[in-house]
Amino acid sequence: MANDLLIVHKKLLPKCYEKVVEAKKLLNDGRYDSISRVCEACGISRSTFYKYQDYVFSYDENSSVRKLVVSMALSHQKGSLSKVCDRLARLDISILTISQSIPIDDVAQIMLSLDITNMKVSIDEFKEALSKIPEVSQLKVMSFE
Repeated sequence: MANDLLIVHKKLLPKCYEKVVEAKKLLNDGRYDSISRVCEACGISRSTFYKYQDYVFSYDENSSVRKLVVSMALSHQKGSLSKVCDRLARLDISILTISQSIPIDDVAQIMLSLDITNMKVSIDEFKEALSKIPEVSQLKVMSFE
């Protein structure tokens, strides 16, 4: 994963990256309830937000633990959550919290907060590994620290 990331001062980057980070923070803080509204407030298009949301993050040099929050739809089948947990363990990812909704139409919404400090793969490889689990659908990175 270290080979996939660069630390670059924001003065060198287009303003839209900083605005995407700001929009994600406002959404996480609950100040806005829709992508459209937060994008309008930050002065970016929704397509810009969606294009960069999984690739632009703020850097906290005081943080020794790296965290990732993901959401997914998970088929309501025996052992499906166990498969996700096993895959995370093989990627050297620790689970901090799991939040699951009651399954509706045999699909449960899952929110995982993860400690990715020791993760040895890129975010894209992580997403691909979880997406290969047949019971997992609609995988989305919500937040990254």
